[in-house]
Amino acid sequence: MNLQNSPLITIVTVSYNEVSTIEQTILSVINQTYSNIEYIIIDGGSVDGTVDIIKKYVSKITSWVSEPDKGIYDAMNKGILKAKGKWINFMNSGDCFYSNDVVSQLFLDKKYDDCCSVIYGDRISVYEKAKYLHKPSPLNDFPKRFPIFHQSTFISTPVMKEIMYDTNLKICADYNFFYQKWKQGDNFTYVEKTISVCECENGASTLYKNDMKRIKEDMFIKYGRVNFLCKIVLVKVRFFSFIKILYSSVFPKSFERRKYLSLNRNPYMVKL
Repeated sequence: MNLQNSPLITIVTVSYNEVSTIEQTILSVINQTYSNIEYIIIDGGSVDGTVDIIKKYVSKITSWVSEPDKGIYDAMNKGILKAKGKWINFMNSGDCFYSNDVVSQLFLDKKYDDCCSVIYGDRISVYEKAKYLHKPSPLNDFPKRFPIFHQSTFISTPVMKEIMYDTNLKICADYNFFYQKWKQGDNFTYVEKTISVCECENGASTLYKNDMKRIKEDMFIKYGRVNFLCKIVLVKVRFFSFIKILYSSVFPKSFERRKYLSLNRNPYMVKL
């Protein structure tokens, strides 16, 4: 490999008590055919055997630490501070690269515009009964939703180090980062390649809790505060989410069927 035409790529994995998923993530990174990779693992002080698995591959890991943190975005910021690569990717525990040559396809003898802040691509979204090729939606969807996938992005490390992730946000700090960069007019470059595989299955109650947090943080990101109208929206969302949980409990098969019908109708998802 000609290192002059192959920039150093930093890949960060964040984990906490992920003994069942950490190994597949590590293997998807260390088996990359691209050799100019800096691999950093930030573990939150796991006590379930995760650290033993990390130690098993220590010779393939550039840097790792296992210590308490203040949440996932604090851990990701620790990885950013350690990063020396030109580009940085977050492949957190449970997610993995689509193939062993993904990074080579993106960066071996490839040039990107000097003003490019974010390279992004497709993802395989895995559910219990189906998996989908999931393509990003248009970037002008940013005010309404998260149109790209953080596992399938490579961010300019200098750009990432400028502001990092807002640790006051517990679930939407990655969205906030990309949304702010998009609003500022930063260059996002799409590559038509499948970059990552992500497990997306969650129960209705978990989705409810995450949705409530996400909506509150989303309002804070866009409006700077949760005003009276926002609180009315939250009450409505809470009510309809409760109905959804109740429906999923009473009619689980119907709920499951409706979920997959919705996924199949998504214009940016193709069932595999």
